[in-house]
Amino acid sequence: MQQKKSIDSTKIIFFGTSDFAVPSLKALQTTNYQLLTVITQSDKPTGRKQILSPPPVKVAAQDLKIPVLQFESLKSVEVQSQILNIKPDIAVVVSYGKIIPQSLLDKIPNGFINVHPSLLPKYRGATPIQSAILNGDTETGISIILVDSEMDHGPLLAQEPITITDNDNYSTLSERLADQSANLLVSTLSDYLDGKIKFETQDHTQATFTRPLKREDGNVDWTSRAKVIYNQWRAYTPWPGIFTFMDNTRIKLLEVRPFYTKKLKPGENALFDDHFVIGCGEHSALELIKVQREGKRPISGREYWDWLSKQHTVLNLNKLR
Repeated sequence: MQQKKSIDSTKIIFFGTSDFAVPSLKALQTTNYQLLTVITQSDKPTGRKQILSPPPVKVAAQDLKIPVLQFESLKSVEVQSQILNIKPDIAVVVSYGKIIPQSLLDKIPNGFINVHPSLLPKYRGATPIQSAILNGDTETGISIILVDSEMDHGPLLAQEPITITDNDNYSTLSERLADQSANLLVSTLSDYLDGKIKFETQDHTQATFTRPLKREDGNVDWTSRAKVIYNQWRAYTPWPGIFTFMDNTRIKLLEVRPFYTKKLKPGENALFDDHFVIGCGEHSALELIKVQREGKRPISGREYWDWLSKQHTVLNLNKLR
């Protein structure tokens, strides 16, 4: 594939949808490239009231006065013709969330480059940030690749690591990765267009894959170690969150942390100096700092303990079947 020089006339279209893509879009807007159009997913119902809401990238593009196109799919000839009629030199993809057909990949002169939040080939797929936290990794990063016909499979153009702290959750880590992605994208795009990058084939034998999250993924198994459940909370905040059940009533665990005690069996609970603690697997325990009963307001773990005491009941912890 023949690259163009990184001159002011280079024309870019941007494919993106989520909050993660916004810093990259804004960074490209500050360059001398011609950012012609933003392509994003359709507006979707959100929240309890299912209000039709635009994707974050659409909102950002409108603020930046960049034209926006929204498609349910890129498969049709009509949609692809509409995109190609814009006559871009290159396409940038950041958290777009839809498959880009090969027929479109083949027709943009300098191809599609994609920003992916993991150190590929590790954590290909839909949930790389959550997976890194869930697995207790201490490092992840950004990969920029040339898109090919397989998911997160193309040759590497650049990579940059980032540390995962014990206090990181999905929201904090995603925000830091998004900001780092924007900087790496701008420098990599310039080198790519100038023909300065030597492509590096991924080691596909080392590839790992992630899947989209389901609500049930947040269901706590109290036979797991406390650190495992804590990582689950970090990875699944804000969605799907983690939860347990009391007599078939869902209890959201809004804030938790490991607590040192070996006195409780998995699922047993007690109060230690105002700390509401539940036993977990392998002689570990977890403190409930903030919880929310289904349909009720959030309360502290201590308030929840007091409520349970007044009901003359115990917390019956059971996995969702």
